Amino acid sequence: PLRLALAVPRQYLLGVRAIDEAGAVEPFFDFGRNALRLITRAQAGVPVLTLACELGSFEFIGMGYPREAETMAGVPLRVTITATAETYGETVAGWRWGLDLADVEKEEGWSAWTQDPTLPPLTIPQAGVHALLVEARDSAGGLTRATLILQVVDAPMDRPLLWVDDSRDLSYPSDAQHDAFWNGLIQDSGRFDMASEVFRHEVHGPSDVYSPVPLPPTLEQLGRYRLIVWECAGAGYNGQSGLLSSSTLRRHLGAYLRAGGQLWVGGTMTVPAMMASPNGVNFNPLYPIDATGDQTSFAYRFMKLASSRINNAMGIPPDDNLIGVQPFPGKTPIYVQMEQDPAKVSPIKASISHGDAIFDPIYAQDAGFTGVIDSLFVYQAKRAGSSYNNKLNAIRWHDPDPARPHGRTQWFGFPLYFMKKEQAQETFNRSIDWFREEARP
Repeated sequence: PLRLALAVPRQYLLGVRAIDEAGAVEPFFDFGRNALRLITRAQAGVPVLTLACELGSFEFIGMGYPREAETMAGVPLRVTITATAETYGETVAGWRWGLDLADVEKEEGWSAWTQDPTLPPLTIPQAGVHALLVEARDSAGGLTRATLILQVVDAPMDRPLLWVDDSRDLSYPSDAQHDAFWNGLIQDSGRFDMASEVFRHEVHGPSDVYSPVPLPPTLEQLGRYRLIVWECAGAGYNGQSGLLSSSTLRRHLGAYLRAGGQLWVGGTMTVPAMMASPNGVNFNPLYPIDATGDQTSFAYRFMKLASSRINNAMGIPPDDNLIGVQPFPGKTPIYVQMEQDPAKVSPIKASISHGDAIFDPIYAQDAGFTGVIDSLFVYQAKRAGSSYNNKLNAIRWHDPDPARPHGRTQWFGFPLYFMKKEQAQETFNRSIDWFREEARP
């Protein structure tokens, strides 16, 4: 082995040339092949420090740039710390933390050095900008400082309903048809004043075509509403949807629910739109989905879709497509049976494509969920022998404990639009009544 005695701090260039038997010398240096740039310093390195919480996972090395996240006032943050120095042969001696320190170079405000990986729950009662700092040091004195800037917003929830239109303008349905159906459901329910209590947000802008890049509600906007009904085409434009952005990329919906908000999600391909994005931009459209593989995902943690196999009838061939839903068998029906409206579906397929269905059961006890999961509907396929028949495709969750982890949620693995209006209306009315049973903690 080559051993070098190098001064510090310095920069060096190490090159290696080959010589053949005739004495010819290799003429070129190529970085990464036969040339390396070396930098020496007094310490071998600094720890890699990771902060994981409900807002995401954030990695820091050295005195790097701050990271930013948003949350709601009064919602506890549970931060877990991991740090490692193994890559350069050291061990992590400990870490400490502080919130909104006046001077990070002084000892005042910092906690004691510890190796306890969990911080006490952090609750910020008022809106504003706050800074969480965590330092990790190794046994040789190498130091990494993490700075997480928290944008904290209020959540008054002073408006009854936000309907989020996260769909696309298609032939079945057009944006105008889709909007008219949902406006009719809300108005005909008799449960809202349309002029003062109902608000709409179009994720892709006017007519669902203005912006292929989703423009979802901000966290501050979400915090105004007691209930959000989010109808989503999970594929969006190029695999981008507002649901993916708000549930997974920004984690806004999780913060909203933990503040006591309520959420009803429905539409097509909604499960991958609530799972991790492979590239931070688009959803992963590959089915079947094992939702138990990521227990931090929005689909698992908040919508309670803890199934190891969730599938989707993509529509080609149409035999497995949906034609209706029936109440979950063997239990008192919670909602009424619903059938597709033939006037709303494509005459070629005569059915509803891209609906999600739960093939493997949800074991709520094994998942560690509190509260109650209600099984609502099962799948009715176009073909009598379809494997999709009688598979669960709608659930809801609630917890009567005032200290529950979040507000009520309901998931429909299909678009309500395609169902007969009178049946959809009854389901909508009962759903709203159920959400209203829960008071904000």
